[in-house]
Amino acid sequence: MLHLHMLQMCTAAETVKIILEVIVGTLKLKSEDEIVVFVNNLGGTSQLEQWLVTGEVHKQFSKHLKIFTVLVDRSSSSISESIPQE
Repeated sequence: MLHLHMLQMCTAAETVKIILEVIVGTLKLKSEDEIVVFVNNLGGTSQLEQWLVTGEVHKQFSKHLKIFTVLVDRSSSSISESIPQE
């Protein structure tokens, strides 16, 4: 299921709230669920922006769910690395 939204510029907190509502709704997560949070920007944003979003994700998710761990990366996927370069 693809969720597309066109938004005005908003804060990291507002952006994360919108994304998390979609994730929680799609996965039907409940307060007793324990989750692993994985944030990967695929190298598309600065580390400062990535950590800002990661902190906000942790803050908002931990209000409603049990977080087992948070993993953060800024690498590309193995799929994009396997595409031959011309």
